[in-house]
Amino acid sequence: MKGAFTLQTPHDLCAKLESDYEALMQDRNNPYLAYNFFVTAEHMLDWVYPGYANKNKRQSERDSEVLLQVCSHLATGAKHFVAEAKHHNSVSNSVRKRQSNPLAGPLGGPLVLRGGISGLCINLDGDAKEVFGSSVHVLRLAKLVLDYWKGHKVFANAVT
Repeated sequence: MKGAFTLQTPHDLCAKLESDYEALMQDRNNPYLAYNFFVTAEHMLDWVYPGYANKNKRQSERDSEVLLQVCSHLATGAKHFVAEAKHHNSVSNSVRKRQSNPLAGPLGGPLVLRGGISGLCINLDGDAKEVFGSSVHVLRLAKLVLDYWKGHKVFANAVT
């Protein structure tokens, strides 16, 4: 068996990732959609570099890219409830922050004062904290991940 249903190639999985991102943008506080996005993103390496023969390539790319490390930590933590492997040191936790400020912003959404963020947020540790700051909103992180994969050499050179 190769893939599942219409998901047969790395390009198909990248299209799913983009679809997951669009769904998350429509319902940005939905942890189910965030889960779908980050679990799909974690498996992109497996599809881009499939099989046991490419294990070192997958590991090398993940080791060299903090964004992929965060993605792996989130996906593993979501899938297994706890990411216990030593290399999962990017995320301290993921939370849903409630907006405490009842004032409406200019577009009708909540007004956030003093640089605070509300919604689904990931609190970071280690190198990830140095790169992205102590906390990142799920949509910002998801956009960075999507852009990473859409710009990846496997997809950037594809003829559409």
